[in-house]
Amino acid sequence: MICPFPQFHFQALFVLAVLDSSLKMPSIHDMELDIERDYESKLRNGLPARKAHTLGTLQWEYNDQLAQMAGFVPLPTAVQNLYDMVHKTRVHDLVNYKNKNWEITSANTYRQL
Repeated sequence: MICPFPQFHFQALFVLAVLDSSLKMPSIHDMELDIERDYESKLRNGLPARKAHTLGTLQWEYNDQLAQMAGFVPLPTAVQNLYDMVHKTRVHDLVNYKNKNWEITSANTYRQL
């Protein structure tokens, strides 16, 4: 699972940086090498080949890489921390977790309302 909307937003910002030429893409050869290194790394870390596209907890690193490469502000850590908290809450209380409301109070903090 991923936190979809921030990720889609970051992917769109990345594409915009390519389209407006503020980000120069590597050569096709370099991109293919990077794909192979990423795939091999996932296999070495025990991920089955059929799940090599799965991000899960790797989504945060991926989002940070997009931000760094395209030069935009990374996602605040509060978003990841809140996502992780809601996920844990859902696992333990599937029936009621949606009844809780949260507020991000700073780049690093959140609170339950």
